[in-house]
Amino acid sequence: MSRPKLPFLIYKTLSRLRSLGYEILERSGGYGLLLSRNIGLVRSVARVHPEMVKKVLVIRTDAIGDIILTTPLVKAAKTCLPRASLTFLVSDECRDLIKGVPGCDRVIGYRPRRGLAGLVSWWEMARILRTEGYDLVLALPHGSLNIAAWARFTGANQRVGYRSRGFGWLFSHTLPDKRGEKVKHEVENCLELLRFVGLAPDESSKPLYVNLDSKVKKSVKRYLSEKGIEAGKERIVLIHPGSRTTWVRWPPERFAQVADRLQARRDIRTVIVGGPGEEPVSDSVTGHMKSPALDLTGRLSLVELAALASISRLFIGHSTGSMHLAAATGIPVVAIFGPISPTDHFERWRPYSAEGVVVSKAVCPQACVPKYCPNLDCMAAIQVDDVLEKVEQSLTRPIATSSHPVAGS
Repeated sequence: MSRPKLPFLIYKTLSRLRSLGYEILERSGGYGLLLSRNIGLVRSVARVHPEMVKKVLVIRTDAIGDIILTTPLVKAAKTCLPRASLTFLVSDECRDLIKGVPGCDRVIGYRPRRGLAGLVSWWEMARILRTEGYDLVLALPHGSLNIAAWARFTGANQRVGYRSRGFGWLFSHTLPDKRGEKVKHEVENCLELLRFVGLAPDESSKPLYVNLDSKVKKSVKRYLSEKGIEAGKERIVLIHPGSRTTWVRWPPERFAQVADRLQARRDIRTVIVGGPGEEPVSDSVTGHMKSPALDLTGRLSLVELAALASISRLFIGHSTGSMHLAAATGIPVVAIFGPISPTDHFERWRPYSAEGVVVSKAVCPQACVPKYCPNLDCMAAIQVDDVLEKVEQSLTRPIATSSHPVAGS
């Protein structure tokens, strides 16, 4: 695990000062907004009337998994506001992955850039959104100045978001950010935006969505066949050993043991997957393996990964976008979770699927700061047999056909 840049005491002090700064900014912005309303510079905000809403914008441009977990919000917004047109603004890399989500009339992709080019691209997107004439904006993630400012720039009278990091005053309707007090699944955190303004999402909206392109699926099957894996005849188990954050990673040698023991069974083939930059982690897994495995790390687009997952029997991995993508295809998922701090807790990020199970050991306090933990005992406590037990249960259990919260396509 990479060492934190700051000593823990300095980190804690800066965190407290940052929280104080956010509170001051929030209060100052709130008082300024109240004054502006009193003198007539800003309109007072009325409750949301569904019949008045003609255009809706949902914004979420952060990580892959977060965007997938927001697809129920998109579907629910359309169900609650059937006459409104709906636009979903996402990171550009996810645009094709969530294309075709039910209820969404248009998907816009945004590619962040650094430096002056980043400011120019951000402003260009703000200018485009300003001309669209939205009535209602639903904005995530929590506490992003970029997203809150975009919501304000739209000119929409109804702008709904979480009050966090001092930017809540840019919204017309703000929810308190209580992630540190009560852990809820991120899907429910998203849907809470609708409930907060009096709209009631139904259960049919809750399944996750990813785009399963039939042509891409055929192409993936053909590629696997060329590599000696016959989808449908052999059970494919996907293993994703990497992650963006180092403290949620299970040791590569344990993934290797899981893969070897699975491949000892004649009808199972393991495929290692991961995104660009995760090749060293996957190489470590294959280097510890005694049996051969197909390593596709960094070689698949997100749509190709979704197609591969949809024809696989099982996914094993961490709290990552790939895990949520696999859950959205409806296949069984065995998710390995270590830290149980509120922002990392498995109850918030577990696979949102009837076929998803979690492997976790509660050996650390909830108040821990994972990136400063010297030992990560929570991950070390999870043994190979713990994972294989859940894997075996998932492989032998018939795949559920329940409508909630099974993924859709």
